[in-house]
Amino acid sequence: MGDNVKSSLAVVRDRKDRLLEPVPASAAAAAEETRAELEQLLLELTDIAGAQDVERFDRGVAMALDATSRLRVYQAPGLPFDVPRKYDALPRLTGRAVIDLTVRKAPGQSFGFVNGDETNTATLRVVVDGYNAPITAGNFVENVRRGVYNGTGLKKSETALLAPPPPGKVDPSASLPLEVKPLDDYEPRYRSPLNVMGAEELPTLPLSVNGSLAMARGAEDGTSSASQFFIYQFDKRSAGLGGLAFEEGEFSVFGYVVQGEEEGFLSQLGTGDTIVRAKVVSGVEKLVNGGKDAEPDDAEAPAEAEAARE
Repeated sequence: MGDNVKSSLAVVRDRKDRLLEPVPASAAAAAEETRAELEQLLLELTDIAGAQDVERFDRGVAMALDATSRLRVYQAPGLPFDVPRKYDALPRLTGRAVIDLTVRKAPGQSFGFVNGDETNTATLRVVVDGYNAPITAGNFVENVRRGVYNGTGLKKSETALLAPPPPGKVDPSASLPLEVKPLDDYEPRYRSPLNVMGAEELPTLPLSVNGSLAMARGAEDGTSSASQFFIYQFDKRSAGLGGLAFEEGEFSVFGYVVQGEEEGFLSQLGTGDTIVRAKVVSGVEKLVNGGKDAEPDDAEAPAEAEAARE
């Protein structure tokens, strides 16, 4: 992984002019600031990789991916490719969006003390990447707008936190095409997993990061669930070839937790805890084909309203 970081650093540092060439003049200063931030993050990651500090490396990768996504926004205000025509009517995200997941511990449990006060509620901030997973990211943002995940009970598996929406909110059999963008390809690949363990391909959005978000598998091969997502809890000690998850390349990864992991909130979540509310913080204007019946972002979740009355 250290060699990959060095290669990325060389691109960001030595191909500066090429990276900034497509940026409009009005955004040039902000884009250069983001490129410099990415260069610094990759420099720090090089040292962290040498020290083999797994937890710091995972956090650094998530921050570098976020900076990369922001640089892509400056480079291309819209998608640089067209989604397949047969998927043209599906919601899609032509950029990135920020989502806040308000989570609450099960009754009688808490996250511990924050600023001197014991709390049972925390926020996970998520960056959703429509540049590399436009259909999956767009579907997720649309679900958030409709309030699909408000009141969702979490279930912890060996490697992930599963988030199946409450019964009655969506059709659990609805599916999306599997969407994975290979690192060396210009656009996502649909309905076909990558051959990562064969050392032939790597995804642009890796699953092998603590706090990555992906949709669960669909009922048919080559599909993903249109509603159930999970937050991956990566452990390098049980990783496969090249330090990657054995499932790498098999799921539609569409974003990452960028706040709440380092604070320890993510690692404390388990079965019985709840997503009280999911809210689009920014980027909703990048959503195409969003439903007209979407709930306002400030709609109060039933679980949150119930808690307020207690």
